[in-house]
Amino acid sequence: MVPSLVFSTIILVILLTDNCRVSGVLHPPGSLPTTICDLPYCSCDQKVYCRCTEPMQIQNELFHSQGIRFDVGAVNPEALNNSFIKLRKQIGLKFLEDCVNAATSSKTSVIYKDLKYDLNFINEWPSINDLTWIIKARGELISLNYKRYETSASSLCSLCNLSQQEDIYHFIAICPILKEFRVKWLKKAVLTREELINYLNGADFKALINYCKTAWQYRYFLVQEFNY
Repeated sequence: MVPSLVFSTIILVILLTDNCRVSGVLHPPGSLPTTICDLPYCSCDQKVYCRCTEPMQIQNELFHSQGIRFDVGAVNPEALNNSFIKLRKQIGLKFLEDCVNAATSSKTSVIYKDLKYDLNFINEWPSINDLTWIIKARGELISLNYKRYETSASSLCSLCNLSQQEDIYHFIAICPILKEFRVKWLKKAVLTREELINYLNGADFKALINYCKTAWQYRYFLVQEFNY
């Protein structure tokens, strides 16, 4: 039995075991429910075949919702395994699609609607620290004064006197206090919005990482030292 089938079977056992105790009914030998009821941790009477109707119905509805044909009475391990592999893949794709739709329709994000979501940078950066900065920049997760989930504190930049919201755009593209880092790594004193999006979409991730890392360390030093 291949590992993925073992994992899938364990999940089914967890879902079905509780119902085994109260919903045991006669069921033809050789089916999947019979195999589950023969397992040592099933509390059913070994002479009674458990159908476990409610969780099996939920499972069948899940397969049906993804357009996958699933025969609960199948005894072919390869067929079962292929069904579960297809189900996991389709659920994963649907989850990713829902996440992208939610991000691109965000009314509070500065950049989400302009990001590319088919990049493969996670597999291209061996350094977890570097990868963290890419994710923080693209996800607007760098600790700045502007936070979408917090409205009580001031969101204005505490470094400069432009009276602008300190969001990811201001931090990377605008703030004059961080100009020297911008010139060094991004080759410009101020970035346009389009230029910022290009960096976030992979135009030069190394330059973006170096800027974010050094600029944020300097920002942290100023905040701690001078209580901005």
